[in-house]
Amino acid sequence: MNLEGKHSNTGATDTRSDPVCESQVERLAKIADASIRSLSALIFMHDEGLPTEAADYSDLPIVKDKLNPEEKKLFDENSLVGARVLVCALSATNKADDLYEKFALHNGNGDAFRHMYWNFRMASDTDIGPLWAERWGNAHEDGDPRQPQIERMMDLHNNKRGRELAAAKVDDDPRALRAAIRNGSCRIIQQGALVRSNAEGEKP
Repeated sequence: MNLEGKHSNTGATDTRSDPVCESQVERLAKIADASIRSLSALIFMHDEGLPTEAADYSDLPIVKDKLNPEEKKLFDENSLVGARVLVCALSATNKADDLYEKFALHNGNGDAFRHMYWNFRMASDTDIGPLWAERWGNAHEDGDPRQPQIERMMDLHNNKRGRELAAAKVDDDPRALRAAIRNGSCRIIQQGALVRSNAEGEKP
């Protein structure tokens, strides 16, 4: 699973429009992008001390069952946290696209960055925090039975690394956070095996 979809670098076909290839967090990013005004309104209500319990969520995409069952449970449990999670997913997707070449976004270093940065942002957000971040990170992986086990292992590792960086109070500087990819502390997939991440695919 990745934050902007698994883009294959083994052929010319772009799988982003294929629902079978669309990752869970890519769907989260699309949901956030499509409903950013609703999500922002919900967050604004909370930040201004307004009651969110009576907020109208009817226009949020959650009612369209676009989340997997595990994700939906978490969103229904706390919609404010869910809204912030979607925004973090969108931010991580955009940053990965800015910082990595397209070929690295499929099981490569850009994919690893997305997961790491998504979890870093969630764990650093005072309204999400590390516990919710871990629950959401796991729900994305556990809720998609189509995902190959090796990709699940990769994503869970990189999710955890992002939360560890947040716990270490590392500054939220996406370019600087690429060091976690360059130094091999994250994981990518090469020739069917999990290997240490590196600098391949970085944009200048």
